[in-house]
Amino acid sequence: MTETPQPAADARLPSMDEIFTLIELGKIVAIVPASVAHRCPRAEIAYRPLTDQPPATLAVAWPQESHSPAVAAFVRAAGAVAAADQRSRGANPDASSISGSGMASTSTLSVSGPLR
Repeated sequence: MTETPQPAADARLPSMDEIFTLIELGKIVAIVPASVAHRCPRAEIAYRPLTDQPPATLAVAWPQESHSPAVAAFVRAAGAVAAADQRSRGANPDASSISGSGMASTSTLSVSGPLR
């Protein structure tokens, strides 16, 4: 059985500002949600929709056994934003869009379980 590689304890992901800087410097090209193009316009960055691809679904992931109040608050806020976005688009958000299966080591927009 092969063990899943674990990130270094000091591993850090780049911030959006760092990603934008790399794009502006011509070092990288990034695929971002349409919401980033609307909320983070930058004169030096050209955003173009990928119209020949199916819509993407974004998810919030966290350790399944987390008891962090900050994580729980973030997940609830993300669920509320997603539901509001669906309503603004004329969709009818239901409970299934904010509940996870709990079958993996991460959950998707779930506010139940160990998060309190």
